[in-house]
Amino acid sequence: MSMSTLAAFEAGRAALGVPDGSADGRFQSDGQTWVLTARGEYAGATVELTAYADTDRVESRGGGS
Repeated sequence: MSMSTLAAFEAGRAALGVPDGSADGRFQSDGQTWVLTARGEYAGATVELTAYADTDRVESRGGGS
């Protein structure tokens, strides 16, 4: 499942019961895009969530590193 905002990512993660600590963030596109991914189990299947955000949007909200 691919998501276009971090808020959508968090809503999807919570709805599917994917644990908070399973998320991993990284940068791509020469540091212009922040990518957040998480994996978990739902209804017997492995699910992977992915969210993308412009780096300036993440930094303005206190996220990223």
